[in-house]
Amino acid sequence: MARIFLKYSTTVINTSPADAMVAANSSLQSTPNDPEAHYTRGAVANQLQDSQVAVAEFERAVSLRPRDYYLWIELGLARDDVGDQTGALNAYNEALRLAPFYAQPRWLRGNLLFRMGKYDEAFIDLRESAKSNPE
Repeated sequence: MARIFLKYSTTVINTSPADAMVAANSSLQSTPNDPEAHYTRGAVANQLQDSQVAVAEFERAVSLRPRDYYLWIELGLARDDVGDQTGALNAYNEALRLAPFYAQPRWLRGNLLFRMGKYDEAFIDLRESAKSNPE
């Protein structure tokens, strides 16, 4: 059995990713407006390497819970996975707006900016992230 770790809820599921997707789909049928259910389906889609579904589910999750910086981070990661750097940057910007003193959104945005060739902006974010969390 594969173990699926859902970072947001710190839940570990001892099942195959395919079975986890069946459970996530069932959850969405019961609670279609639950951002946690959409997050879970997106996280399982990531495990199954279905990035398009992951993006759609994280977009739905942030539309239902727009003040959750972590959902914006997950959306940014998923958008980056499908090659949408502009969309990823927008998601990281929103995460950073919601959590301006947290290291993770700034670190992720800095890495993305670096890969986009925006070195000056990238190093500002990376320095600030390191100050916020030296580890």
